[in-house]
Order: sequence, then C-alpha cells, then structure tokens
Amino acid sequence: MTWNRLAVSGLTVISLLLIWKTHQIWASAFLGVLLALSLNGAAAWIYRYFRTPRWLATLLAMLVVVVSLSGLGWMIGSPLATQFDVMLRELPAATKKIYIWMDDYSWGRRILHRAEDWSGISNSIDQNEIDASGEWQIDAVEEQRSTIGEEDKQEGLQENPRPNEATSPMPDFLGLL
Repeated sequence: MTWNRLAVSGLTVISLLLIWKTHQIWASAFLGVLLALSLNGAAAWIYRYFRTPRWLATLLAMLVVVVSLSGLGWMIGSPLATQFDVMLRELPAATKKIYIWMDDYSWGRRILHRAEDWSGISNSIDQNEIDASGEWQIDAVEEQRSTIGEEDKQEGLQENPRPNEATSPMPDFLGLL
C-alpha cells in the first residue's frame, strides 16, 4: 500500500513539473481552442443566415476578426504612440523631481542611499538629467545635494535620524528603514 502511494505521489510530482515546464504550450493550445470555438460559432451563424459554403463562412468570420482588430489597432495606435512619446520625454524630469523630493527628507535620503548601494541609482540619474528644453542638468542636482548636505551639517543632524512626524509626509513605520 505504501509503495502505491509513493508511486502515485512521484507520478503526480513529475506530472506537475512537466505541466509547469510546458505551461506556455498549454496556454497557447487553450487560446487556440477558444479562438477556434469562437470562429466556429461565427462561421455557423454566417453559414445558417447567408447560405454560404462552410469554408467561405469560416473565411468570412476570420476576415471580420482580422479587420476588426486592425481597425481597433489603427484607432488606438496613434493616440497611444503619442502618449508614449510624451511619457518618454517627461520621465527624466519626473524622476529628477522625485529624487530631489526624497532628498529633502531624512527617510528619503536613507532610501536613496540604500538604492545607490543596490543599483547605482544616483549615477544613472546624474548622468541622465534633462530639463524640458533637452539641456543636461547635472550641475543643478549636484548643487541641490551639496546645499542639502550643508544644511544637515549646520542643523547637527545624525547620520540616520528618525523622521520627524511633524515635518515628514510619510507614516512613522518608515522610520524602521
């Protein structure tokens, strides 16, 4: 009895691993079956109401789907491409604003410091600073950093102080960072 359970458990694990490794094939097959069923329904409707041969009804159903998807892509594609271009243009400035905003708070400086350790975020931001006119803005960020660092030294702040609830817009649980 235990050998049977062990064999069934082993086969179950092997089957699940095989399904997991081939999940893209299974998903594609499932989508293909769904598409075939929907096209069959549309083709049956065309066959029944227009009295066309089955192959022509199927061809017309596929043509309607392709034309519909192409028209939808044509209608949505242009505004989507425009919005994507605007996002790409404005992303460096938004990143700069977030970086400077976070640098205004002690919790933000800690997060940025940790992010610098992990991925070199400050180097990538410094090298890619662009304002709206397309000019490089590395010096402005460096000035901002140096003045913030001097203010901290003048105020006598610790290296990693807890955020002050009165001045920090973030909840107190970020003090644990």
